[in-house]
Amino acid sequence: MRRTLTWLLPVLAAVLYLWWNDAVRAVCAEAAWPFRRAAEWVTDWFSPNDEAERALAALRVRLAEADRLAAENAALRAALGWAEAHPGHVAAPVVDHGGGLGVWPRLTLGVGTARGVEPGAVVVAPEGLVGRVAAESLTPHTCQVILLSDPANRVAAEVPGLARGILQGDGGEDLGERPGESLLYAPRPLLLRYVDKNAFLPGRQAVVTSGDGGRYPGGIPIGTVLRTRLDDTGLAQVAEVAPAVDPTSLDVVFVRVPGGGDGR
Repeated sequence: MRRTLTWLLPVLAAVLYLWWNDAVRAVCAEAAWPFRRAAEWVTDWFSPNDEAERALAALRVRLAEADRLAAENAALRAALGWAEAHPGHVAAPVVDHGGGLGVWPRLTLGVGTARGVEPGAVVVAPEGLVGRVAAESLTPHTCQVILLSDPANRVAAEVPGLARGILQGDGGEDLGERPGESLLYAPRPLLLRYVDKNAFLPGRQAVVTSGDGGRYPGGIPIGTVLRTRLDDTGLAQVAEVAPAVDPTSLDVVFVRVPGGGDGR
């Protein structure tokens, strides 16, 4: 009898344990059902909203791309209109906004001698003067532009009816590398030097090329007067000039070729 109880008691204990676990699981499942159902409802409710958010984000990207293309098309139409009104220029894509053979950043253009570009050729945008072609950079299909901001670039300029002088660049402030772009810079004001000491130059007056010296045709917009001061000698004025053209924003420019008329 004692031997029988010895093996029977563990069996009964196991049966009771299994029964208890099943009962507990059933009770737990019953108690958890409302919470599980709520979780399913929340998931079902948020999933369509997640899809809507993704669709909205994709739509925003497409709209931004459409706006960008519209702006590019408008700029291209304006450039083509300028080219039609100013024969004697070849359109030149800007392939690089920095670097170059000089100390200061230059634009690299996708045209060269094969399109009639010559050393020192005048480079303009619809807004005004950009610079001139560097002789040492010319190849059959490319060239580089010495910008107005380059201190080596001197331009005979005038404030029509008020004063004349020599415009010179003042270098630029490096901004460093940007992904997918070359070295860019923020141009400082250009300097119109050797202005008559007694000339009165109000702010916001237009500055254009004077045509003196023959390098640049007269009348090409350069910028506007910001302020004036006496130079170090005290014998002449220096006018700070805000450039009309931001070289870093240019995608297309125009290079004057032989027989290019007034250059404007």
